[in-house]
Amino acid sequence: MEFPSIVAGNSRSQKGPVKKQCQVLGLTDKCLVERRDRLCTDRNTVDVDQQKHQRFAELFVRNEAAVYRYIVSLIPNRADADEVFQQTNLTLWTIWDRYDPDREFLPWAFGIARNESRNFIRPRRSRHCELTDDVIAELTERRLREQEHLVEQQEALNDCLEKLPSRQRDLIHLCYGSEASMKVVAKQRGQSPDALYKALQRIRDLLHDCVQRNLVLASRS
Repeated sequence: MEFPSIVAGNSRSQKGPVKKQCQVLGLTDKCLVERRDRLCTDRNTVDVDQQKHQRFAELFVRNEAAVYRYIVSLIPNRADADEVFQQTNLTLWTIWDRYDPDREFLPWAFGIARNESRNFIRPRRSRHCELTDDVIAELTERRLREQEHLVEQQEALNDCLEKLPSRQRDLIHLCYGSEASMKVVAKQRGQSPDALYKALQRIRDLLHDCVQRNLVLASRS
């Protein structure tokens, strides 16, 4: 969906051209009010659409890995799964404006992926096992539960990373958030690679214990 470019202005800046249109048409002052109100309504509608589109894009990026994993559970062949994933993405972007922001995004996206998977499998039954509706429903529910657990784990990990001393947190970002090899990082820090690996292992152990505690506390709340 294309968004027209509308430059917001005050009522005075809109009044001139709108009034001129009404005068050309020989209409009354009521025309001026109605047309100015229509301009404001149109501009507000576009603003809402842009916000909805931005929200959709954020949800799409956040959940595309989960959608791909779901497709792989329905179509184990990776090359075929990749093809269905691309078609699913195309469909999602084609009908993005049908998404209701009040609904959860992932179940809706899974529904699109499920339909695309069926469309892909149907003419290829000779080399694909067509799953029953009950099996697909079970896989869908399982993937949704797994994704919920992954989100909880990620939130717990983020919290634990924030609790690390800055030196340890910087080391994690340097080793896992950049393209530098362990040898390069060790050299930059004046350490041997073996000493760096041991330091990382201690941090991983701390993070693992912290995440587990957070998950247990979350399950009790």
